[in-house]
Amino acid sequence: MGGFIATLIGVICKACVDTLAGGDTGGNAQFVTILFTGIAVILTIIGVLTTVIPAQPGKKKLIVLGIHGAIWAVGYFLLGILIPIVIGGVVLVIVLTFLGFNPLGAIMGAVSGSSGQEEDVFQLQQPAEQPVEQEKVEVWRRTENGGREDLRVNSSGDMYYDPDDGEWHKIKKQSI
Repeated sequence: MGGFIATLIGVICKACVDTLAGGDTGGNAQFVTILFTGIAVILTIIGVLTTVIPAQPGKKKLIVLGIHGAIWAVGYFLLGILIPIVIGGVVLVIVLTFLGFNPLGAIMGAVSGSSGQEEDVFQLQQPAEQPVEQEKVEVWRRTENGGREDLRVNSSGDMYYDPDDGEWHKIKKQSI
């Protein structure tokens, strides 16, 4: 099974690069086309080797090779049709989103089972109240050499951390 997946990934690589290059054979397009064609061939060879070698001799090996050939023929043809449709759909969704429509929201609403007949209800949003700024609390102590050591204060401003004993203590408010 893994060999068929390797072949399928190779077909996807080849179909994508051929569709995106669009027949351009100059400069970087030629390099990328050659690169992805090489990757597709290598993945196909890996896929064929991992499925044909363990297959029963005779008819089974031909059936496995036929499946790889079918993956290439059908996959390349279908991806040649599918890739431009997907690219066009993505471009359409992006354009509609910039125009103010929300196609992904409508699609997701339809998938989730909500009715498209419902009216849209909008709530008027009130401006958020400005947060009341708290007074910044500072706790400090004098050091032995007469300097000032600032201590950590918790976010509510009611406790400080004493590094000497490793505990939090309640702040006693003093006016300066």
